[in-house]
Order: sequence, then structure tokens, then C-alpha cells
Amino acid sequence: DFPLMVDLLSGYPHQAVLCFFLLSGFSIHYASLGRPLDELSGVIRYVYLRLRRVYPIFLLVVLASFVFYYFGSLLGLDYYQRILTDFSWKDAVLTVFFLADRSTACGRIATVLPTNPPFWSLSYEILYYFIYPVFWKLSRDYSIYAAVAVGCLISFTSFVVGKFGCGHFSNVLSLYFVWCLGALLAEYKRLNANIPLPRIFFYLAPFFSVVI
Repeated sequence: DFPLMVDLLSGYPHQAVLCFFLLSGFSIHYASLGRPLDELSGVIRYVYLRLRRVYPIFLLVVLASFVFYYFGSLLGLDYYQRILTDFSWKDAVLTVFFLADRSTACGRIATVLPTNPPFWSLSYEILYYFIYPVFWKLSRDYSIYAAVAVGCLISFTSFVVGKFGCGHFSNVLSLYFVWCLGALLAEYKRLNANIPLPRIFFYLAPFFSVVI
């Protein structure tokens, strides 16, 4: 319903989330390369630090959302009254446990809060956090290329599985390869290694990715 120019300039929220996954994979791997994630205590510490960073502000935002719903309904605003009328406790609980997805996602088990649709990205991100110790182990025992290859294979398999039967976890893991590519760049950065590709490739790749 919008002019083409508006879509071209602003219609990329999904691509913005993919950029977020790329940056997240970079930052987590960059910061965790030296962690003892081959020990249970190291994994527990890692998970604790990730949840401590995300969960308090996340719960605060969820609580604030319901405060706004309530006061908006008291003021007689139809939009907030409809939200409370159609409200599902299941969706709220699963959102808090990072198991909700976009309203348009096929096979979702819960829908994110209507006023905070970007919450779906956290449901994906948290699972990537939890499986990172396995990625770390593969990259240490074999190579970063082996770990990224496994991640890409998981994404491709999840994408194919999703085509035959929608499901929350196939949706989440189908985008995991983007996170892995961010980790690959972090590995190069930490080792001060040169990527054997021309610089112009990295200027054009994001553009062509968006076009595709």
C-alpha cells in the first residue's frame, strides 16, 4: 500500500534483524574465545552472563508494555482495549521464556506482544546463545571453518524441514548461519588475519543480500 520509494528506503526490518544476528555472532565469539567453555563451570558462567545482560531489561519492558495496555484501556483507546480483549496468557508466558515468534511466522507456538514485534529476534538470539558452547568446542577441536560449516548445514536442513512442516525451532535455526558468519569474522579479527577476498566484496555483499 506504500509507494515503492518508501518501501525501498525503509522496508527492511527483517534485514536489520539479520544484521543484528551478524553483530551478535561477532561480539559473542570475540568475547568468548578465551573462556573455558570446555568445562561445566565455564559454560554455567557463560550462560549466567548472557541471561544477566538480557533478562532484567527484557522483563522490565514486558512489564511496562502491560502497564501501557492497562492505562490505554482505562483512557478508552480502542487499540489497547482490543489488545486486552484478545490477550493470551500463553503468548505472554512463552514470550517471557523466549519462545514467541512473529504473527506471520508459520508454525509458531506463541505470538510476541503486539506492541513489541521485534521481540521475536530475542527468541532466536537466546537459542543461539545456548548452542554457542558447542560451536566453540567445534572451532577449538577442529577449526572455525568446520564450526561454521556445521552451522550452515543446520540452517539449510532446518529450512528444508520448514518447507515440509512448519515449526518454531526450524524457523529459528534456519537463520543460524548468519550468526555463524558473524563468529567467523570475529575469529579473523581476534587473530588479526586477512580475509582472502577483495575489499569491494564486503561493500557490495550487503547490498546484493538485501536485493536478493
